[in-house]
Amino acid sequence: LLHFKVIERHDARHAAAIEQRLAVRAVVEEKRLVVIAFAEVAAQDREHTVFRFDLRAEYAVKVGKAGEAAELLDLARKLPHGLEQRQIGVVAQAREQRRAHAVRRNNSAHSWMLDNILRWNHTFNKIHKLDLTLLFNLEKNETWSDKAENSNLTPSEVLGWHAVANGTNPVVGSDDTVDTGNAMMARLNYNLMDRYLFTASFRRDGYSAFGSNNPYANFPAFAFGWRMNEENFMKAISWIDNLKLRLSWGINGNRSIGRYAALANLDSEKYLHNGSTVIGIYATRLPNENLKWEKTEAYNIGFDFAILGNRLNGTVEAYYMSTKDLLLTRSLPDIIGFSGVTTNLGEVRNKGFELS
Repeated sequence: LLHFKVIERHDARHAAAIEQRLAVRAVVEEKRLVVIAFAEVAAQDREHTVFRFDLRAEYAVKVGKAGEAAELLDLARKLPHGLEQRQIGVVAQAREQRRAHAVRRNNSAHSWMLDNILRWNHTFNKIHKLDLTLLFNLEKNETWSDKAENSNLTPSEVLGWHAVANGTNPVVGSDDTVDTGNAMMARLNYNLMDRYLFTASFRRDGYSAFGSNNPYANFPAFAFGWRMNEENFMKAISWIDNLKLRLSWGINGNRSIGRYAALANLDSEKYLHNGSTVIGIYATRLPNENLKWEKTEAYNIGFDFAILGNRLNGTVEAYYMSTKDLLLTRSLPDIIGFSGVTTNLGEVRNKGFELS
């Protein structure tokens, strides 16, 4: 079964700018296979275009069915199994012209993310329910830009950016950036008689912006839930409709730093040497090969309740959080030659009580 649909198409013309958007979504369903594809092209004006692409494939497997494994392996050779991919590309070009002066700029940004997800669930003896999720993730973000600029164009300023090289004050600049990340995760949920709920997860993340000694970090988590109103000793209390106890502990991370915060940065400066202009290189930032993830450890206890025929419901929460190895810029004495360095500093604790 194939569904193919143009979601949106819009044209708007205003002040020499044209906005066009074309989005297409296709869905293919066959047995327990579902493939969803989404593509979009948006022309914001004559010089800016945005591309988006999304592909997802899911396949449901019934364990124990004869030939199912062979069928799945054959399918994996034809389609990406458990794949979710996003790619965004932005291409921009700006042009500017004024009296005997011209400049051309080009900018591009590309991002993609790949999630491979495997899910398995099973119920046995009618009271034990298991749900397992495995994840492998890859991502990459990349940008680049360049600029060519000049003034006093010859033989005529009318040439504009068609003759950027024909000037007396050339300026050339460029910038390229890239960062990558990956992650692995496993999560197991166990449900006993729809009364006792257990969750355990483990995630390992890596990010290229951290120091070469600590690009990876581990993030475990555990949770327990108890539906107390399902117990026999609570059924006699008719005005309590729901009462659930929740306990949890876990660690998560923060990677909000610049792409190259852990690396030294070099810049250039022109100066005269023996009557000639030469380019000198100097450092503007200190490296930190030991820069690592900022981590927050959290404890939580809570109650969910509903009483009087669900007329009144709410949540009571108590929590404690400790954030260590904060990502900060440490100030340095001027005599060193650098104003600061990105490092891990300090600890912040939060605790509180919430009623809603």
